[in-house]
Amino acid sequence: MELALWFNPSQAGQYQQWERDAAIVLNLYERYGIRWFKIDGLQISSARAQANIQHFFSKLRQSSQERIQFNVD
Repeated sequence: MELALWFNPSQAGQYQQWERDAAIVLNLYERYGIRWFKIDGLQISSARAQANIQHFFSKLRQSSQERIQFNVD
């Protein structure tokens, strides 16, 4: 059994703070070994929001060598 954390990325500016949010998740992974994150509350209402969320997930996958896993609601 592994610990999973709930995380809700900031929706401000169509997820323009994705780099800050990715840094928070990556820090939890590197510091505590948490690999599973329940991503909740996504509201993709534009192409810009979709691109920013894709950047968020891509950054985390690359930075963790695909070790970080997500449950997206």
